[in-house]
Amino acid sequence: MIDREKLALACRGKGLTPRQTAFVLAFLLEGRNGAAAYRAAYSVSGNPHARWVLAEAGKLLAKPHIRAMIREIEDFLEPAVIERAIEVSAITRAKVMLELAKIAFANMEDFTRLTEDGVRVLDLSTVTRDQMAAVRDLTVEETIVGKDGKRTVRKSKLKLHSKVQALKDIGVELGMFQTTSTVNMNVTTPEVADARDASRAKMFALLDQMAKGKLLDLQPEAEPVPAKPNGKDHP
Repeated sequence: MIDREKLALACRGKGLTPRQTAFVLAFLLEGRNGAAAYRAAYSVSGNPHARWVLAEAGKLLAKPHIRAMIREIEDFLEPAVIERAIEVSAITRAKVMLELAKIAFANMEDFTRLTEDGVRVLDLSTVTRDQMAAVRDLTVEETIVGKDGKRTVRKSKLKLHSKVQALKDIGVELGMFQTTSTVNMNVTTPEVADARDASRAKMFALLDQMAKGKLLDLQPEAEPVPAKPNGKDHP
């Protein structure tokens, strides 16, 4: 059971004003409609412009302390809501396993019969409620044929839930299967990290010098070769 008064005390303890508290509770417990929550919390009467109401609600939702309070209450409410749903539906582990078993052990033979000609046709006349729990889709199509339009052809299609998936779920729940996971990790040793950092530092230093114009040419210029007058070398 959700205690509104307890939630209101928590809001006031976080510094929210009474109207801000009313806004937060209306927003969370009555459909997460910001405009409706603002109207309820601030007693907006008449018919003000919808954009104005929405804008004012947006301003409240944008306040950090209100956002933090909403997140805190959501964390509190989620287990309570789930617990309430379990309580109302009387959900138990045994019931879940029973529903899975209805799917896992269903057989198409339960939904069909053999004709005198040895043809298997769909027949749901003897199917029980428990057996129907395994049915995923049931489609019936009727088509009028013949020139006089007095003949109706009915086609039925039946599809069951996945037996394989249900069997897997039961096996996992009973601990029949071992699950493994693979984790890929890249491990860098301190030596490799130091070498990598040194290379990066050197590269950044060179780039910095180039940016400052200190490295214009890494190759030395070749010295000019003296001319040879009359085809002879100088002594």
